[in-house]
Amino acid sequence: MEGTLIELLLVGAAVIAASGVAAGRWTRLHPLVAAMLVAILPAVLAVIAMAGFMADARGVYGAGLLAFVAAAGIAALGAFLGWLRRKHVEGIG
Repeated sequence: MEGTLIELLLVGAAVIAASGVAAGRWTRLHPLVAAMLVAILPAVLAVIAMAGFMADARGVYGAGLLAFVAAAGIAALGAFLGWLRRKHVEGIG
């Protein structure tokens, strides 16, 4: 049974959000910094994947930038939720 593209994108978004939650909860980094670190891997993977399909370097880096922005937004939400959880559990500021 093959997954559709929408199902694969939803699973990818869930994994990125879960990574953001983990980075926001278990590190002492600011949630946005944690989100940027989580978003680097999907961007690099997008550049590697698109390099085989596009001859134009601008298009390849554009796809990587788009993947980074999308992943950073999803991871930022997850990191913020993880940070809120840590804030309430530890009673920090």
